[in-house]
Amino acid sequence: MNGAFSSSVTDSAQARLLLAALKVENRMRLSPEGQAAFAAAEEKDDDDWMEAASRMQFQSLKEVGLAPTARNVALLRATALEHPEIALYVRHNLCRQGELQVGDSAPQGLELYDLDGGTASFPLLAEKKVQVFFAGSVT
Repeated sequence: MNGAFSSSVTDSAQARLLLAALKVENRMRLSPEGQAAFAAAEEKDDDDWMEAASRMQFQSLKEVGLAPTARNVALLRATALEHPEIALYVRHNLCRQGELQVGDSAPQGLELYDLDGGTASFPLLAEKKVQVFFAGSVT
């Protein structure tokens, strides 16, 4: 298959291929070679474990006959979220849904880390300026 999915590929066939790719990815992550790739990436200044994982995801798509495209990687990652019983890294994710809802005011007095490793308390400024925060986990 040289495209994302051809129109002749059914949804069930697509799902089977993505599940197969997820199993390949999990095998790759757990293999001695995969673990060595993660360790080597962490030793480099221009690479990290997330990039190593991404390379494994592209390779796992190739192994099951899917085009290694950004769209297919996104579908693979969505499949991982739907199947934590297969995706080790999803199964052991300790993230929890908090109590904040869309439209709630941000909590006051939070300690935030900036990109340089420094800290600041929220709100950062008493002035009425737009503040943008990006949050996520690198682990």
